[in-house]
Amino acid sequence: MPLQSPMVRDLSLWNSRISKSVWEICTPEKNSLYWSIIIPYLLPSAHSQSYGDFEKHLKNLKDDIGGSQPVKDQLKNFNPFKKKHAFHFGKNTTDVLQKFKKKINRATNKRPVGADVDEMKLAAASKMLNCYIEVYRIDSSGSKNHSFYSPESQSILPSMNLDTIIIFHHPNTQLKNREKDTFGFGMNFEISQPLREKALTFILRNDKLLKENNSQIQQAVRSSENFLISLLKSDVKYVIPIIYKSPYILAKLQNAGYNTNPLAKGIDGLSAFHICLSLPDSQYLNILYNYVSNNFYQSDETCRKPGDEIIKALNDLKRAFQTDFEKSRGFSLLSANAVQRYREILRFNEYQMSVVVKIMKDNQQKTADEIVLAILKEYINYFLFPALPDDERIQFENYLIFSNYYENIDSYTSILLLDHLLSVKNKAYSDLVQPLFLMVMSNNYFPKKEHNHDVDTPLACKGCAHRVTPFRSRMNFLEVLKKVFEEVQAGSAVNTASPGDMIIKSMKSIPKDEFLLARLKTSLETAINVEVNDKKSALVILRTLQVFGEIFATSFDEAYVSGFLLSAHIPKDIELILIALRNEISHYKANVIPSRLNLETRKELFEKFQEELRLIYHVLQPVFSFQRFKMKEFIIQSAAKLYHISKEELENIVTERKIWCTTEWDQFKSFASNVFLFFKKILNTKFPKMNDSKKYTKKIKRLEDGADALNLIFSFKIVFDDPIVVKKLTDAQEDLQKIIKTLKSLEPTDDDIKILHNSFNKYVSLLKHIFNLEVEDTKSEIKCENLIRLMKNFENFNVFVGEENLKIRKLILEFLEPSFEAALNLEIAFRNPHSLQNIDEDLAKIYLSKNNRKKIRSNPSGSLKILEDSSYNSKEAALGKENETTTKLLEMLTKEEYKKALLQHSSTFEKSLERKFLKLVNQKMEFLIERINFIAEILIDEKENIRDLVKWGKSEEIKKHNKFLMRQRYMMELDVKLSLEMLLFDCMNIMDKRKDLADIYTKLNAMFAGVDLRNILSHGNILIDSLGTFLDPDDLPSELVAKMLELIEDKKALKALSDLWMKEKPMTTKALIELIKKQDQCQNFADITKCPRWEGYAVILPTIL
Repeated sequence: MPLQSPMVRDLSLWNSRISKSVWEICTPEKNSLYWSIIIPYLLPSAHSQSYGDFEKHLKNLKDDIGGSQPVKDQLKNFNPFKKKHAFHFGKNTTDVLQKFKKKINRATNKRPVGADVDEMKLAAASKMLNCYIEVYRIDSSGSKNHSFYSPESQSILPSMNLDTIIIFHHPNTQLKNREKDTFGFGMNFEISQPLREKALTFILRNDKLLKENNSQIQQAVRSSENFLISLLKSDVKYVIPIIYKSPYILAKLQNAGYNTNPLAKGIDGLSAFHICLSLPDSQYLNILYNYVSNNFYQSDETCRKPGDEIIKALNDLKRAFQTDFEKSRGFSLLSANAVQRYREILRFNEYQMSVVVKIMKDNQQKTADEIVLAILKEYINYFLFPALPDDERIQFENYLIFSNYYENIDSYTSILLLDHLLSVKNKAYSDLVQPLFLMVMSNNYFPKKEHNHDVDTPLACKGCAHRVTPFRSRMNFLEVLKKVFEEVQAGSAVNTASPGDMIIKSMKSIPKDEFLLARLKTSLETAINVEVNDKKSALVILRTLQVFGEIFATSFDEAYVSGFLLSAHIPKDIELILIALRNEISHYKANVIPSRLNLETRKELFEKFQEELRLIYHVLQPVFSFQRFKMKEFIIQSAAKLYHISKEELENIVTERKIWCTTEWDQFKSFASNVFLFFKKILNTKFPKMNDSKKYTKKIKRLEDGADALNLIFSFKIVFDDPIVVKKLTDAQEDLQKIIKTLKSLEPTDDDIKILHNSFNKYVSLLKHIFNLEVEDTKSEIKCENLIRLMKNFENFNVFVGEENLKIRKLILEFLEPSFEAALNLEIAFRNPHSLQNIDEDLAKIYLSKNNRKKIRSNPSGSLKILEDSSYNSKEAALGKENETTTKLLEMLTKEEYKKALLQHSSTFEKSLERKFLKLVNQKMEFLIERINFIAEILIDEKENIRDLVKWGKSEEIKKHNKFLMRQRYMMELDVKLSLEMLLFDCMNIMDKRKDLADIYTKLNAMFAGVDLRNILSHGNILIDSLGTFLDPDDLPSELVAKMLELIEDKKALKALSDLWMKEKPMTTKALIELIKKQDQCQNFADITKCPRWEGYAVILPTIL
């Protein structure tokens, strides 16, 4: 059973003579009472400076002081605030427990009928240790009793010079399948405070920013009862978003006894929300509100998948805000802005409660279509706050005033709709997708900014002008929403379609480059910031390289502008290497695996890869910046189709681009030069013939993308003083578009090529005239020699080293020598048909399949190629050079007859060499087991709270919560996400026949993969970022965690199968299954057959079907 976290107990509540508070430290179920006596008895003397004090206490416990120093050291390191399950002491401390236990049992061996054994033991311990023991009893109903044990029977008053042990007794604690009394002990604040500070330092190490601010955080929360309130009042409140986005950090803080609950009251009787309302930045209010409303890190329920706990959480929030309002006399000491936020958050709380109660909970039997309709109805009711006339100016001003409310309700509703739109069948709902995405993205690209209004009317205020776009996107969404609502409610003829197809088709008009480049940027940032110190960081970098190659391949296949921009900035040789690496890593290749495993351990090499990725990231900065401007332009253009774009909005765009172009001139110059040079390169490449449609289409598409990229450069000069320049630019654009359009249907003539070049030269001239920028051929600053050499690192790694390499070569070559000679004889004979005589003698010496042997016998003169492809005629052909042993052996093992012969012959090898050889033959299974072991290490063992829950938590509720924590790690910690994806890819490549894994493979590679989409759409939006993934009907992170846990659970069966094959070396799957059936009494059989998927795993072994 998992232990409870330390908690403060106010002893005065028991009517105790002691009025102080202490920490209760729970002890393990086994020997709970004994640990609750021993540790508090020894702990003060272990931390004491008094010489001999500890030894004296130790002798009282076990009658000797043997091993006192190790015991003292272990108790000094005992820190239940850092680790709940800290009771894993060494042999010496366990020896103390055993001896003390025997002493107590001897002292209480005469037990009257009906006597309370625990009371007898406590009384005996009090006398034996000459100390007072106070027991505080807490039963399940909450009633409290207090008892006292004295070493002196005639006195119940403690002397000042005797120790007092405080014990907490929990009778009839509900364990897995029984009830049992459990105990804990009291720890005073003098001992606990330094332990808690050490625990806090340890916890803060998990994040770079927290680690850097460790001393300030420690100072802010020292001697404070409310961790969160102390942080909010400090200068380091900016760490709160990091803490509250991490399930690991929060859980550890709670284990260390730090109060992280926003609802908890401070000394003034007010909650943390009272402070949040007064802060200039609303993010703190939103983060903590979402933390409570989603019951985060406590259960599997959220506002998206609610139950009774969520309803309770929402009610608790409402009460907390209202209580704060009343106790602070209507926030009389806070600004008017705080009162406004209070109104906004209460209104949002009311909306969430309405949605949760009326739609999600009470109507669970409804169809997805009915649920979406109900969500739309509630959203329309709460769309404006308060109800307003149909006047754009009034509505826009209201939108600015209550922007927090509108962003929260829009984000929350977006997630609910996207969740459920993947289950609806009515095509009418597909009309919602594009305006919904535009509404979310416009908020991200045109965020709220604090400023002073320069005029009375918000519509004319330059500081407010950029908010017109998200406002109008919102109003457009409402308009579309009402039409869909009316259409569906009217019950007109329903056109059905696949929900996934509906969404993808509805998003076709949204630039896909946004998703590709944002995904690449996120992966690169993770890879360049990860600390390269272990295999996990190596996997992060490998996965990033795979993603990079995938994006290159996708942008080529789908012809996205992002492909052109990436190619313009990344040299061709590196581009080809990235695509080759993606192909190499994305498939199981036997000859690559030994090199992969060796490569992943080479820290110094991955540090070099990381430096080169940093260089690539730096070079791609202009691309990422331009994409952001391009996306903003797209959003504005989308709004322009529906509304008039004001002069102030356009001026904001001009100003923003002008500022960027000036302050980031080097980036602009780099982008422009690379785009022009790459377009020129494409232009100068010979046109393929039109009958080679694939190459011809690609060339045309590259020219189209290039033209878009050229125009993007000139979009940074929106206002032109010279109309002649505008005319020249317009003519150049039209000429280029016209000739490219012509070439789509007709092969280019020499005149067409000339027109293309002339059009481009106009652009070159305009670049110099407008930006004073000349394009010159320059060598790329990206070298990336290590990445280029990476492909060679995948080749010719030899698992056999030194003497063992020479031995195995000698043993194999001597064994195969007769076959070499026979194959050579036959090759000579087949080349000279006139010399063909009886070939059976030589044929019998060669390891050939029955089919090939039959073909050769039936047609000797035409069988030279069969012989060359399926046999070896020399040592060099068989095992190559000394450093090629592994590669050549793996190649030989693909020939079944050679594999059979070598497996039979391997029993003559010395044991260590045989085992290494068999592991190579069984490499596929060994690699799968290694990958699963590492998945378990990252997913479970890496985080103490998850590891402890797996070890100690057996109930379904705890298992469910643990899966939740794992899912959160996958979503929130990108280094975990990337490394686990890489490992899972490797597993899926080995088990490529598993249908359930094929779907995951597709989802992980999909452009709209949920986690990536969340990262892209959130752009710092707290609600979206915290509420999780969408566009995954089955919740991809949950699905991934479930599959990884399934693999971990199956590991025993895999290991048993592998061990069985290594021992018996069955040649066929049939023989393997017969072997398993014969071993029905052994542990291997039980481990294998308990796994329902064992037969699917058995085919991975090197047997013939």
